[in-house]
Amino acid sequence: MSTRRRVIPTGVCWCGCRTAVSIGAFFAPGHDKTAESGVIMTEYGGVPEFLEHHGYQQPGGKNARAALEAFRKSGEYL
Repeated sequence: MSTRRRVIPTGVCWCGCRTAVSIGAFFAPGHDKTAESGVIMTEYGGVPEFLEHHGYQQPGGKNARAALEAFRKSGEYL
């Protein structure tokens, strides 16, 4: 069973642009990447720093690709 908390869409794009979005959506098309890159850049400095912070540094750290594949196989991925 997942320990992830379920979040509920609000009808407004979560990137911060305030665009109205369709029922069930969190982002306007493409805006998920804007939000993702904004958080990674401002909170971590870049993708390598983000990965290192969460233990995915290479060699020897967790494997991001393997983690994604395992997540998809787990049934939690929709």
